[in-house]
Amino acid sequence: MRESINQGQTRLAKALVMLAAAIFALAVGCQGITYESRLMKKQAAGGARHQITAAEVKTYIDELLGLLPGTIEQAADRIIAEAVDAPIKRHALLWKINGIPTALRAMFHLDPGVAIIDTWAFGMQMNDYFDRGPGSRDFGQWRYIALDASRRIEASVAGMIADGLPEGRIIQIQEQLHTWVLDHPIEPDFTHRDTTVLELASIIGDQAMGTLQTIGSLAIGIEDLTEQLTTTINFMTKQARWQAELIMIDMSSDVQAGLATAKALADSMNRVAPTVENLPDWLTRERVALSAALLQERNTVLAAIDAQRKATLDFLMQERMATIDDLRSERLAITAMLQSERKAILQAIDAQRTDTLNELAAVSRGILQNASQRGEALLDHLAVRSLQLLAVLLVAICILMVWLRRGSGNRRHKAD
Repeated sequence: MRESINQGQTRLAKALVMLAAAIFALAVGCQGITYESRLMKKQAAGGARHQITAAEVKTYIDELLGLLPGTIEQAADRIIAEAVDAPIKRHALLWKINGIPTALRAMFHLDPGVAIIDTWAFGMQMNDYFDRGPGSRDFGQWRYIALDASRRIEASVAGMIADGLPEGRIIQIQEQLHTWVLDHPIEPDFTHRDTTVLELASIIGDQAMGTLQTIGSLAIGIEDLTEQLTTTINFMTKQARWQAELIMIDMSSDVQAGLATAKALADSMNRVAPTVENLPDWLTRERVALSAALLQERNTVLAAIDAQRKATLDFLMQERMATIDDLRSERLAITAMLQSERKAILQAIDAQRTDTLNELAAVSRGILQNASQRGEALLDHLAVRSLQLLAVLLVAICILMVWLRRGSGNRRHKAD
């Protein structure tokens, strides 16, 4: 019941938001708004021939605003009046509460072509809902009332569209929409419904969309907004009344369920009363039997626990011995591997040492040989230089002696 109250409050809040938006539109739209449909623009440049005028589309939508919600309301009221079961009444009431706003959303679309096609798809979805969907089960024998209303709505919309289309074309579009409807059923109690707005071109094709175009521009002025606002306010008041009826039905169901539970409890107490009188003796016997059974179960459980304990200890001991053996084997293997690695490392080090000493000896021999060769060359060079110096010295001495002798002779010659 609390969920129904919350849902009712949510729906009333949404209705108030719609009312506020409509009032705002009236406040700012006094001059009128000129809107050109997407379907009008799509093939206007190609010179497509149109058979449905803007005035005709607006007339169709106005007729649907009076036909579709009223048909749903009358059919639901008839089911509520004739049905006896509260669940069926509740489903019929939810059909009005959720179905009519869904229909209005389809008809209030700004694009008239999209609005009339989406309304047609909604009629097909509603027909499928009562024919083979959740409505065929929820409404019982009164589903034929809802099914008849859905078929009349679908036939009315199809007749309006057929006024501007060839017979073969309307059948083709109807088949394409029916295929889409089978893949997009309405959720139980009309809580959600998929629309054709985003998929319309892929559903019926661009050619069909061009055929359904309107001519010129559709003026959405103060009269249209006023009409939509009037329709919304009218159904807001009805929605409030229907929400109250839904709450009453839920409360009645809860009270009836409580009375049935109390009656069942009284019957059970009447059946139990004779047994309660013999309860002390029965409790004594049951207590003795229960004590014996518990003692036996206790001994059995303790024996099983002891056996499990011994088995666990034996298993742990075996695992411990196996682990110790594995560790011993691993230790010996690791020791042997380390010893072999140590010997290999020592051998490698000794080989490296020997190679290093041999290389050092070779380098030393080369250095000594090179030094010896350079020393011999230096000694040879020193001997040559000494001989050259000695030769120069001898030549100088000879020159000096000649010069001295020549000087002595000159002095004697002068003396004579």
